[in-house]
Amino acid sequence: MKTFFGCSAVAAAAFAFMGLQTGLFGPARGSKAGDEQAEVKVVKQLAAVRAQFPEDLAPAARAKPVAAAAEFKVGDRPHKMVFLKVNGAPHEWQKDASDYNEEWIATNVEETELVVVVSRQTRSVVDTKSFSNGPPIERERWELEASVIEAKTGKALANRRFVNLPREIRNLEAYETTSLGAPVKYHTVFNWAMNQSKIGFNSAPNAAPITTVEKRQ
Repeated sequence: MKTFFGCSAVAAAAFAFMGLQTGLFGPARGSKAGDEQAEVKVVKQLAAVRAQFPEDLAPAARAKPVAAAAEFKVGDRPHKMVFLKVNGAPHEWQKDASDYNEEWIATNVEETELVVVVSRQTRSVVDTKSFSNGPPIERERWELEASVIEAKTGKALANRRFVNLPREIRNLEAYETTSLGAPVKYHTVFNWAMNQSKIGFNSAPNAAPITTVEKRQ
């Protein structure tokens, strides 16, 4: 009987010790700090693996593939996209896209399907009309070019030149009016890229994509 109770006591003590070490009766001493260190290590490893956004999408602005990007499949759903300049830097329209069309705008490389590469806007004077009792008025033509690139493959899906022409000058205009015409707006280019992504782009761009321009903007 004494032997039985002695063995039971030893077994209970061993069980209690194992329980404390494994956290069965609560966290073992030093386990919290160890878990936090392991967590930090995992986060750092994930950060190292995850592509940098939007920097790692820059090759797509030169029609080069970005392996970490998402696959693009035509369909009636939002296709995550980003707006880049020809040199691969983020275009100012990226913020407009986030404000107006959040469900379509990518926030990381891994979800990006399409890259919309936008050139600088150019302004040219169509004509000028003088007035005897006011300043002359210039009619301005604004235009830019945009290419849609499949991020994962670097394939150019579409290319288009957008042109904004001014209205005609009337015989009577407000005195403070000195120019007519406006730059191409974000919504015009976004709607084009959005609609095409739903129904399918042409088999080949109707013009050489701006990504092939040697002089980067």
